[in-house]
Amino acid sequence: MHFSFNLELNAGLMLKRTMLFLFFAFLISCNQNDKRSIKLGVDQTVEIPVEYVSVRAGLQLEGSVAAIVEQQGYETLGEAVELLNELGYKGDMLEINSGEVNNRSYRDEESYEYNASIIFDIHDLDKIDTFRRSLTARGVNAFRIMDYKNSKEDSLYDVAYRQAIQRAKEKAQKLIENELVIIGEILNLSENVRETISFEEYELDDRIFAAQIAEIPPPPVDPLFNKPTYNRQIEFTIEFALK
Repeated sequence: MHFSFNLELNAGLMLKRTMLFLFFAFLISCNQNDKRSIKLGVDQTVEIPVEYVSVRAGLQLEGSVAAIVEQQGYETLGEAVELLNELGYKGDMLEINSGEVNNRSYRDEESYEYNASIIFDIHDLDKIDTFRRSLTARGVNAFRIMDYKNSKEDSLYDVAYRQAIQRAKEKAQKLIENELVIIGEILNLSENVRETISFEEYELDDRIFAAQIAEIPPPPVDPLFNKPTYNRQIEFTIEFALK
């Protein structure tokens, strides 16, 4: 009889523990199901004033003797760097690719090409064409605007983030206006930044265009244009909690 009583007592305790475990599992499941959210995308365009530009001055030479092509390339590159030094560009202000000589075609062993470049920033936008003319006079045969920049770009992004969050909230409110829930905190925010360059307004230098038609230099010189602003388009994905 004593043995039977202990067996019944142990079975009762196990049943209580099992019921308690199932009860807590049910609570956890309910809490997980209560974590509802809404995720939506918002596009935000940031218009940024052009403060300065990053340009690439390129050099390309061709010839039948590798040593001569290389020597001419180094001399021309040196003259371009010397000019920029005279204009105040020193040290880290210049990103110099000293270049190399390559065989242009495996079928023609006596055809070589030398390529080099200098990347630097121009802060006085009115002097872009002055730089181009001065460098091409020293033998540079490609001049390209690589990027538009503004030192306060990050702070302008902050404004875009706040505007995007507000727009996303308003959009989410409309989607759930007939539901018994409200918008809660932000659970996740991600963005993808794309640059948009508009060529709607530019001033084409007729002499550059004529030179391209007449000679067609290996890397063409880009047309220069006036551009007061550039755009960064940000694609936001924002997830809000619902409560």
